[in-house]
Amino acid sequence: MEVTFINVGYGDAMLIEHNGLWALIDGGSGMPEEFTGNRISLRSYLEKRNISRLACAIITHIHEDHVCGLLETLDHVQIGEFYGPYLPRFDSRDDDHFGSDLPANITGYISALNAYRKIFFYAQDHHIPFHNLMEKKSIYPLGEEVPFTIVEPSTQQTLTYTKRIEQMLSQTDADYRYALLAALERDSNDASVCIRIGFHQFSFLLTADNCPTNWREETFSLLENGNVLKLPHHGQIDAVNDRLLKHLGPDYIVTSSSNDHRHNSSNKRVYEKLRSAKEHIQLLFTDEVSYEPFTDTKRMNLQDLRFLVWDNVISVEL
Repeated sequence: MEVTFINVGYGDAMLIEHNGLWALIDGGSGMPEEFTGNRISLRSYLEKRNISRLACAIITHIHEDHVCGLLETLDHVQIGEFYGPYLPRFDSRDDDHFGSDLPANITGYISALNAYRKIFFYAQDHHIPFHNLMEKKSIYPLGEEVPFTIVEPSTQQTLTYTKRIEQMLSQTDADYRYALLAALERDSNDASVCIRIGFHQFSFLLTADNCPTNWREETFSLLENGNVLKLPHHGQIDAVNDRLLKHLGPDYIVTSSSNDHRHNSSNKRVYEKLRSAKEHIQLLFTDEVSYEPFTDTKRMNLQDLRFLVWDNVISVEL
């Protein structure tokens, strides 16, 4: 099995391959200005590796840096099926517009919601299944050997979030509609999907932007026995708490964040806490050449970070 974290800058895009089948989790940003230096868009990365078909594409939540890059790939890659945590009733195919001079986080959420809607209707028009991810405890897009298990959030949380999207879309009062929209953007991370991917005795815990203050006890028990943790929320200060540090098992911690450290991501205090909890943990970054004192190996290929997993070993390509 191969697990690849693509350097999409500030965002998530992960590819999992097994027996010639590929699954995608999130698609990074759709903003061209994001892809400077060694960063690469999902579409360009798939073209570079000659990947023309994905068994499935999974969307963890509605934020620009997770959804919009996937939209850009639809005319270039065949996708067998889609999974999303919310399937709201879209009464219109038209993009939503909320006026100009809005905060960047709100315009980003609007872009992501519009992209999510377009992906939903693209699947419908091309007769591609779009599944409600939360109706399944596990999915097997790459075969029975590689289960994808949904560990967070609860089904009720996503149902509530879905209803809130529908309420916002149906609201006619502009001020109230905007208030609902702002609340959806604020709570999107808490409603994002955490996935455990298993292969033989190895496991990857991929947490999207869902931080440990929201996790249930069984998720921490999975963390204890895991090998690789994708740190939540791009390594911002809420990515760790005392319970995560207490249960910290993985030998590898991956942070998907841009090297400009925007929004105080890849926060040094986070890695100081991780190292204090587990001295020899290996800290890996999708968009860092070196980050002293936390990294001691200079990565030569900055466009991806790749794990290779066999029956009895896990290795990382730097």
